[in-house]
Amino acid sequence: MSDPRYPELYERDEARKSKSGAIQYLIAAILGAVLPVRHTGKLYLVRELQKCGMNTAIIPAACLRDLTDEAIRQCKEQSSFEGRSWRSTITPHVEQIAFLIACRLGGDNIYMSAMRWPDPFVDILRKHGLLPEAQGKRPPPGATV
Repeated sequence: MSDPRYPELYERDEARKSKSGAIQYLIAAILGAVLPVRHTGKLYLVRELQKCGMNTAIIPAACLRDLTDEAIRQCKEQSSFEGRSWRSTITPHVEQIAFLIACRLGGDNIYMSAMRWPDPFVDILRKHGLLPEAQGKRPPPGATV
């Protein structure tokens, strides 16, 4: 089932690149530069989730907005330490987040157990009912595992 809010952005963008290519790609890049990062970041997150094979219809719009806001916040925070523009890091950061979300919601626990999952994203997915309460929960400080 495809998401009626975002009709297969990944396939559309790939077809657009291969068909007429340069002019449409340039127009899309200009629009991306003019539109607010919060809006384009959400669209890019949806596109990357679709690229990973996720059904984006199951993710509420408020959850996508919260995930995008958290990604932007993290990019701004990290860039302040590195001394570079946060806008240059948002694209790869959203790609990584989309891959991790697709793994987590797809039930790929083998991959997820090999790494530490960022807590704010787990909290956002849990808040919107996409993760059960016990999944991904870390033990309280001082507890032995």
